[in-house]
Amino acid sequence: ELLSSCEERIDMLVTDVVMPRMDGPTLMGHVRRSNPDIRVVFISGYAEDVFRDELENDETINFLAKPFSIRELAAKVKEVMAAESP
Repeated sequence: ELLSSCEERIDMLVTDVVMPRMDGPTLMGHVRRSNPDIRVVFISGYAEDVFRDELENDETINFLAKPFSIRELAAKVKEVMAAESP
């Protein structure tokens, strides 16, 4: 709802993989319908390879393992935003 009502462009989605009601991959699918070029960073306490197969090895998806510091999050955001668009 927030993305559809936002007037500004949103460049990145940072979301947990496991959440109540809707998981991160499902959220990403909904968001990419209206914003196919949005960059995605999944955060999770699980190993990346646990869910990577479910995402069909989409190379545009990035991962940050929990626990992480604010500095590590900022570095990941900077890295992903600096990368070329898919």
